[in-house]
Amino acid sequence: MQPLLNERTEYTGIDLFKLIFSFFIVFIHCHPSGTVSYLLANGIGRLGVPFFFCAAGYFLAKRIGTCQSEKQAWKTIGSYLFRIFRMYAIWTVIYLPMNYVRRVLIGGWDLEKCLDAFKTEFLFTGTFSQLWYLPALLFAAGFVAILARKIHPGILVALGVVLFVIGMFNEAYQGLCPEFLKDFFENHYNEHFERTRNGLFFGTVFVAMGFLFAKKESFKKDLLLDAGGTLFFALLVCMESFMLYRGGYSGSRYGMYLSVIPATFFCFRLARDIELPIKAKTALKMRKTSTLMYLSHQFMNALLISYVPNYLVKKGYIKSLGLVNTKEGFFIILLSALGFSMLMVALGSRKDKLGKFIRMLS
Repeated sequence: MQPLLNERTEYTGIDLFKLIFSFFIVFIHCHPSGTVSYLLANGIGRLGVPFFFCAAGYFLAKRIGTCQSEKQAWKTIGSYLFRIFRMYAIWTVIYLPMNYVRRVLIGGWDLEKCLDAFKTEFLFTGTFSQLWYLPALLFAAGFVAILARKIHPGILVALGVVLFVIGMFNEAYQGLCPEFLKDFFENHYNEHFERTRNGLFFGTVFVAMGFLFAKKESFKKDLLLDAGGTLFFALLVCMESFMLYRGGYSGSRYGMYLSVIPATFFCFRLARDIELPIKAKTALKMRKTSTLMYLSHQFMNALLISYVPNYLVKKGYIKSLGLVNTKEGFFIILLSALGFSMLMVALGSRKDKLGKFIRMLS
């Protein structure tokens, strides 16, 4: 088997873009109200998770491409999927206290209702808002990696686009959903899976895109074209999201915008081809920090801004902080998540059991 890997082993542009997008993802969940804020969150910010999917597919494909046998390739795929599942299980446990505050202390749920919700969320929608990314990546990476053993990644990208278009009618385009799909989603699909923002409908196209980039390392390098394409389609994402929002077609669901696909394509090309004068250790720290920020920021939000303070206000222990959807609240969450992530990266360099456990978080 010929390796897909060329002589480059460090992709500092990808690491930098992931870190920048992790800031935008925090902004999506905690941004202050207002039109400009909305456009930032639902414009360029909506490229963050697709970029994460694409990067995951890219590096998984490159790892598989270095394998010297079919057996080794399958072992690599299995090892990767196990690592993602382990990460998901650990973060699920970390978020249990916040789920307890949200559902039992504030929502008044009993144990049976909590367990019923947990089973569905753990398998399909994520056990806490942004954690949906991990089971989605687990499915999409396995799905694409298995099919890519026999099918060209370009075909898988096309399949992913079809799945994305179907899925977006249950998300941002739900107000424009054709009747036959509306009946399928409302009376069959949503009873079991709730959303199409998952590994099959959302993640497949971007993971497959990462596989395609790894397969076609010879894609012509053109930073100006990539920057222009990224800017153009990012603006198109802003227009698309705003028009759907103003038209009342999105309901309460955002993110699955059609223009996100070409925007991610050009953005990832741009990030891949940028080579920054950054040391390998620094790039690795950036990579881990971005992942930890994505996974931890909603814990900081629940602890410092929303669920825990709301419960304390409800019990009369404190007065309302008034920080939800404010600039001050956003910066508190951003800085606390960044500080936590940097601390975990530092502790993860330890050679003892603590360091080994912390490395499992990202």
